[in-house]
Amino acid sequence: MDNLIQLVGKLKKSEVRLIRSLLEVQSLNQKSHRLELFNLIHSKMAKTNLEASMEIYQKKPNAVYYVLKSRLKSDIINSMLYKKASQIFPTDYIKAKMNCRKWLMQGSMLINRKIDGEGLSILHRAQQLAEQFDLPGEQALINETLRNYYVVREGVQTMNRYKVLIHENNDMYEKHIEASNYVLTMSIPTLFKAVYSVDKRKLYRHLQKLEKIYQSTKGESDRIAFYYHLGYINYYILTKQFNKAKKICLDFFPLVKNSISLNTLSNNGGSHFKMTSVLFRLEEFEEALSYANKTLDIFREQTFNQLLAYEYCFLGNYYNNNYNQSVEIFNTVQGIQQLKSSKIREEKWSYLGAYNYYKLGNTGKSKELLDNCKNLTENKSGWYLGKKLLLLMISIKEKQSNPTIIQLENILKLFRNLEEEYTQRFKSIYKVVRFLAYNQFDFNLTYQKQKYHLDLLKEGDSNYIWNPLGYEMIRFDEWFMNQVDLRGSN
Repeated sequence: MDNLIQLVGKLKKSEVRLIRSLLEVQSLNQKSHRLELFNLIHSKMAKTNLEASMEIYQKKPNAVYYVLKSRLKSDIINSMLYKKASQIFPTDYIKAKMNCRKWLMQGSMLINRKIDGEGLSILHRAQQLAEQFDLPGEQALINETLRNYYVVREGVQTMNRYKVLIHENNDMYEKHIEASNYVLTMSIPTLFKAVYSVDKRKLYRHLQKLEKIYQSTKGESDRIAFYYHLGYINYYILTKQFNKAKKICLDFFPLVKNSISLNTLSNNGGSHFKMTSVLFRLEEFEEALSYANKTLDIFREQTFNQLLAYEYCFLGNYYNNNYNQSVEIFNTVQGIQQLKSSKIREEKWSYLGAYNYYKLGNTGKSKELLDNCKNLTENKSGWYLGKKLLLLMISIKEKQSNPTIIQLENILKLFRNLEEEYTQRFKSIYKVVRFLAYNQFDFNLTYQKQKYHLDLLKEGDSNYIWNPLGYEMIRFDEWFMNQVDLRGSN
């Protein structure tokens, strides 16, 4: 029932009217159980199979009811295809792809019914659209259909011409898929892990293969050029070459803007999103906030992309010390439906909010939000470390007695378990906190004895670089030195 409720809930007003009209026509002026079921779900009067079946048949769901539900689902999906792609899909690229596929079916059907002229006209229109929007997969299918029609009428020469065309289409489509796979391989690792290891050799091999595909198709495919630039941006981000990543981002904007197949909301937003990420890593926070706001303006409301854009707007304000503005964004995000679709994503927002409220001095709210991060931190990833560090900061800020030795041992056990798993920065934080804990939170003594590690964290070179987009939302070395200064002034 959930799938059908979701399907009906996503329908536009015009689609609801169309479906009701179709169901009424199908019923031939007789009572339509399908229409009755549709109205029950649309009006939210039935939320379970039992409620719907009792209302329609006055008995529990049986085989007849489930057939009815299946047919209604098919009716709804089929009715969606009656509308033009321009009325269904948000970008010209996706509209073109769907129109090519629809026209391929329509043209093939007409030719099968011996309505050759109209069928061929539709197929040639699809062929031109596929070429215009760089859709080699669709081109191959359309050319195969045209080949099958013309070869029995025009002979070997035509067959050989289409043989070459189809081979070229398939070769280009294979390169599209291969290039996209390499980009995804370089993009996915960072989605939810706060800290992660990078196999630079493996990444570089992927990049070389992507470069080879790009060079072999240069000037022929905007989409492969898109994957090429995106791959380099991801590579430079993962290997911490952020100035190079920024330069590629600046080249990326005109590529997207000037291409009919690439100039979409998602690609424009995505290119700005990438630039924002790079600017955060360069600690150019004012410019990062500017790009984050541009990204938010591009993406549609109540979408997952909008939720991601809000995250960068939140962080942009946070790192520019606009904590009250971050609170407004945090509250706005709670009303976005996509937030509730992912428990991890929802908890990450609680994590972000906890650090922001700490900055505002509201440690009670901060602790309350940290309590909502159980799933995010249960795998003992970097988010767990960030949670423990923030609790430590809160304890010291509230001037409470030091944690008991049992609590300390739990923290130290956590750090020992993670010591070999992640980056050098992570390890240095562990060593400083370990010494601090074993010496009754004597910051001055810890500074004297652990200056080597604190200097590594402050300099942030290579593996010690600070990541503003990770778990360490309050830079540990700066916080630590503030504690030393506070104790020195007392």
